[in-house]
Amino acid sequence: MEKIVESIEDAMLMILAHPVSASGQLPTTYVTWMHGRSPLGECEDIPRESHIIILDNGRSAMRDDLDMRESQDARLLAENTHELFEYLIKVENETGKTSSSDILKGKRFGFHCACHQRPMGSGSGAIDWLRSYGAEVELIETGTCCGMGGTFGLKAGPLGHDLSSAMGEQLFTLFKNADIEAIVTESSVCSIQLAEGTDIPVYHPLELLSLYPKAI
Repeated sequence: MEKIVESIEDAMLMILAHPVSASGQLPTTYVTWMHGRSPLGECEDIPRESHIIILDNGRSAMRDDLDMRESQDARLLAENTHELFEYLIKVENETGKTSSSDILKGKRFGFHCACHQRPMGSGSGAIDWLRSYGAEVELIETGTCCGMGGTFGLKAGPLGHDLSSAMGEQLFTLFKNADIEAIVTESSVCSIQLAEGTDIPVYHPLELLSLYPKAI
């Protein structure tokens, strides 16, 4: 989402407000700052004018096109689009091909919801799938990003890895204090951040199939 504002103060209000309305996430790390032209005489090598071109690749037209919104193809696409674990649960229920529900009995996991999952069920499909095999799963979060921010946390220095680690410290502490044997998340970059910040094993839910083969 692009916004043009007059001041840093206005920008901070936008950063606080829009993620909440869009995804339920409180702060966000996905921000790119672009400022206007440099003051005259500041430096001859710096452009004195800047131009921002914003494209939405036809999204506004699609949103306003009633035929597009009400088309049978769009409805079929929506009805048949699922997150992986929602789909697995659906297939297992329809086919009856579910394994013994006690395969993961006694295993306790802490689940981390990646930022992009918040508007898409907050990982409820994966949590329900793990629980269907007997696992105890606790959703552990602060309501914010783990600090990785895409590739933000991979950058060296105080405005990269150092800041990223500081942002995740509260979440790291919650996981360390939880009575769990492993962390489960569907995000590959979050897994890097959580493994480094907690020293607790981190797995994608599907990796548990190889750890506990009888769950297949």
